[in-house]
Amino acid sequence: MFRTIALAVSVALLGGCTTVMSTAQQPKDGPRARLRLAGWSDQMQVDVRQPDGRKGTLYTRSGFYPGDIGNLGMPAGPSGKKGRNEYYVVGDQDVTVRVGVDLVVQKTPSYDMQSICSVSGTFHVEAGKDYETIPVVITKPGSNKILFCAIRATELVPQPDGGVTFKDLRVTPLLKR
Repeated sequence: MFRTIALAVSVALLGGCTTVMSTAQQPKDGPRARLRLAGWSDQMQVDVRQPDGRKGTLYTRSGFYPGDIGNLGMPAGPSGKKGRNEYYVVGDQDVTVRVGVDLVVQKTPSYDMQSICSVSGTFHVEAGKDYETIPVVITKPGSNKILFCAIRATELVPQPDGGVTFKDLRVTPLLKR
């Protein structure tokens, strides 16, 4: 009986994790860039062209992500985040970023009022360079009410002294259909 319950719970947990498992294959060689998704789990996804030319999706990973850790040793970007959300992507392509943030503004016994941010856009990555993308969400002070949301993309530019500077990139908003 215990084994049956444990198996059912494991399957349910793994089923829930599939939303944060990437469908894009990372290139092993050739012209490639490194890309860090510096958002929170399930909050951001990036569509990229894979080595075989097909489209695939990369996700921010939760602490329960069962796959490769994804720490490629990229320098810290302006977000200060490092680690499990670093991917190799095919270089010289436009990537599409989609962000979805849903915050509870007020809880009542029968209803949760929510503030939602849903935004998407594209930016270009070049081979041999490092990039970071992060959702920018500004809330009303003392509240979860979202006042502004956007996508920030940054190129991490190495300096001769070993430091890194940050070059903000233009993120072109996608029109809603």
